[in-house]
Amino acid sequence: MSRSKTGHSVKCSLVDVPLCLGDKFERGQYEIKENQDKILEEIQLLKFASVAVIAFGNPGSGKSTLLNSLAGECFFKSGLSFGKGLTSKLGDEKNKHGVFLDTPGLADEKLRKNTCEAIIEVLKKYGLYRILFFFIERNGRVVHQDTTTMKMILEASPDIGRRYGIIVNMLSKGSVKKLKQNSHEFLNMLFAGIPEERRCSYEKVFFLGKISELDGEDNVLVSPDTLKSHEGVTLRNFVNNLVPTVSIKSENLRDIPVEDFDMITSKMEAMSRNVEEKDKAWKEERRLHEEKRMKEDVESRRKQKELIEKIQNEKEKSEVNRSTQDESIKK
Repeated sequence: MSRSKTGHSVKCSLVDVPLCLGDKFERGQYEIKENQDKILEEIQLLKFASVAVIAFGNPGSGKSTLLNSLAGECFFKSGLSFGKGLTSKLGDEKNKHGVFLDTPGLADEKLRKNTCEAIIEVLKKYGLYRILFFFIERNGRVVHQDTTTMKMILEASPDIGRRYGIIVNMLSKGSVKKLKQNSHEFLNMLFAGIPEERRCSYEKVFFLGKISELDGEDNVLVSPDTLKSHEGVTLRNFVNNLVPTVSIKSENLRDIPVEDFDMITSKMEAMSRNVEEKDKAWKEERRLHEEKRMKEDVESRRKQKELIEKIQNEKEKSEVNRSTQDESIKK
């Protein structure tokens, strides 16, 4: 126990950080509490088995193929399609590996209105999600319809915040090589137009090159342990260990303004060009800022792991004590 400035006793948090309540807080104290609350929330979410992996992306981004990989089963049609994507309606499947949701893309104007409605409905269904946004690149540049899709969904579901992952899929060998040397240029453009508080940290972006086994083939199943990012992280490890679980409350969901899609895409394009023209000093500042955020995320996961282990140990001790008491009563 400690005392606030008013002299009242205040109960401190279990975590060994200065989170005691008082009349006023420094900005840093608020941030510490916010980070801790997220860690504790994550622990609570881990108690639930039914976490749905949901993929958002536009036609031809490879959502269905990678969801099938994670599911270990060909749930969703995947492969080559001329003129439009293979996903024309929401796919909702489950097996022993989990729940998997495949959404049609907002870039398809004919399906756009129905897609928006389906997305909001499915975000009300399960409560707990791992969110994946799919991107592709053209000539080393972001496809701005993909950025618009992410922006509109993040705004429609504010509970997501920064708790999601991005898969930049089907990269050429040349693009993978350039990204290994410097991925920050591409990511600066990707996040142009996305508010700071809704940008995931860069370690939650998975760059995946083209897969030779899938070239021109339909409904091919590839193990998520063989699909690796440009840094050698497997798809399974990325989704299970780096993409956070997020709780989405239906009362917080908003309608997606489908009629604004093209207008927002134009704005995103202009913002991306503006970022591309920034000077080296600005880009270096962004790089250092993102590296700091990645370190904070690593530290957050470390604290989370320690808390989970502590809770599990206390639970085991409690069960042992209960068992001992039961034995004593029987005697």
